[in-house]
Amino acid sequence: MMTETGLETRFPNLADAGAVVASAFARYLRPPPDRSVADWAGDKRFVAAESGSPYPGKWSNQLAPYLIEPMECLASSHPATDVTLSFSAQTGKTAVGENFFGYTVDEDPGPMLIVLPSLDESKKFVRVKLQPAIDATPSLRHKVKEQQSRSETGSTAAYKRFRGGFAQITGANSSKGLQMISVRRLWGDEISEWPWDVDGRGDPMEMATARTTAWSARGVKRLWSSTPGIAGECRITAYYEQSDCRQFYVPCPHCGDYQVLAFENMKFESESAPHKPYFVCASHGCIIEHHDKRPMVARGIWIKSY
Repeated sequence: MMTETGLETRFPNLADAGAVVASAFARYLRPPPDRSVADWAGDKRFVAAESGSPYPGKWSNQLAPYLIEPMECLASSHPATDVTLSFSAQTGKTAVGENFFGYTVDEDPGPMLIVLPSLDESKKFVRVKLQPAIDATPSLRHKVKEQQSRSETGSTAAYKRFRGGFAQITGANSSKGLQMISVRRLWGDEISEWPWDVDGRGDPMEMATARTTAWSARGVKRLWSSTPGIAGECRITAYYEQSDCRQFYVPCPHCGDYQVLAFENMKFESESAPHKPYFVCASHGCIIEHHDKRPMVARGIWIKSY
């Protein structure tokens, strides 16, 4: 639109004000994304070699297909509020949280809180996992502000700024890190290792959950992940038992019957190393060996067991 101020003459490349305003409204009033965290990871996530992963480079959902459904439940459009991962060690649950963070930054920004068992663990997580993931993934590297120790506008090791939100990373043993913020996204990692009381202020799980109260009407998502601990004293087991108790079933490569690979069905050829472990099919006693694992997992399905 031409004006009578003469600005178009002095500044021939001046943008049209109406177009700028309309573009801003379109960008910030868009509906939540339709695609899931798994879709985002498959499209944009890169795994840093510095993270210690045996599969650095472009993220592939097919390397761990059992992670896809939990990441789908973390999508903004999915009705679940809480997603609980009771996984054994080294099975990818931390990677789900990293992708949850990346999705929040790049796809549906908002305030986020990430809580590790202790402040020392949170510092190690940022150094070994989170910052390498940011640096390796172009869409995150360009959006998460660089660390600037003397500037309030940049990120720090424990506070990642990005357009439309932030991520506070803290430990469950620090009450200060669990106060004074409201968040839409919460990730509690290794919650079975969290203390039951912090600084005399109560349960850190309750304190962290309370940080999401103000956002309860606007699509809160909480991810809880941990390796199970001692029965009767295990937070992740208690949370899992309040869920729909999904379990991952895989087909026997010989008889085709779907089953959960229960620990009691793991056997060993030898009591001394190398042990040569194998599984015994729960249906017909078929021998399931390590080389059967990948095709079995590729055909696996999550089933709600309640």
